[in-house]
Amino acid sequence: MAEAALSSAQAKMAEARGLLPAEDKESPETLVGFEARTQQLPGGFEKRQLFKSQASEALSLAKEALVSFRRAGESEKKVAALRVVVDANMAIENSFDALMAASDELAMIKRADDKKAQVAVTQMLAEVQAAHNDFGSAMQSATDALDLQRQLGNKAGEAQALQTQASLKLSAGKGKDAVTIATQALGLYQELRDVAGEAACKRIVNRGYAESGQLEKAPNRTEAVQALQALASAVENKDKRAWQAAIGQLNKSSAYTQQDVHEIFGEALKKDRKAAAAFLQE
Repeated sequence: MAEAALSSAQAKMAEARGLLPAEDKESPETLVGFEARTQQLPGGFEKRQLFKSQASEALSLAKEALVSFRRAGESEKKVAALRVVVDANMAIENSFDALMAASDELAMIKRADDKKAQVAVTQMLAEVQAAHNDFGSAMQSATDALDLQRQLGNKAGEAQALQTQASLKLSAGKGKDAVTIATQALGLYQELRDVAGEAACKRIVNRGYAESGQLEKAPNRTEAVQALQALASAVENKDKRAWQAAIGQLNKSSAYTQQDVHEIFGEALKKDRKAAAAFLQE
């Protein structure tokens, strides 16, 4: 019964996520300095309600599974159920409940001295704390996760924990620290030949240099400048496809600032304010 409940909960959350706009880093909504339209679920109020309804159903099922797996001592499945509980609570904007669920489970796992489960839940806790903008607590949780990964001899986990720390430093406005930590993670990802991890850390390094006013040190600044030029051309020519391609390239590099983007829009608006404004609002 518990396994069926967990499977159903995971399926419900997958369905709910399917209603959301794709989290595409090449999307205009992720462009620094671009005030895009307010993100809404396609279909408006009805789809938003359906999203929350599915997440709520997933939460109920996952809670049931979590209790059963906890009683049975099935650690891995318990963590999987908790993952859904945390995600579903965040989806329906019950972030406090997500925080308490992760915190309470972590306390129980520590008493059982299950390091593998402990590191997974500690990482979940860091995510929720960061969502609360409690970067101090999130950094402590990420540090705890890093220590556990090292104790377990898990290099992939160590790289992930370092990446989390670097992201938190970046979110807290500490670009230089983010660069230092992301560079450590990058070295591990390169050793592991993890291409996705490498790309993610390079973006953090570039953003860290951008945020700390050291763009000249950003390894992908040249690519960013080329993408900015392509973006300016796309705005001037009102070419939506070229615009999307330029944003994709720009966000792959991440070595740009709000000022870079505002200068492009400023020049376009000077040349033909009405046409440029209409294009940017499409």
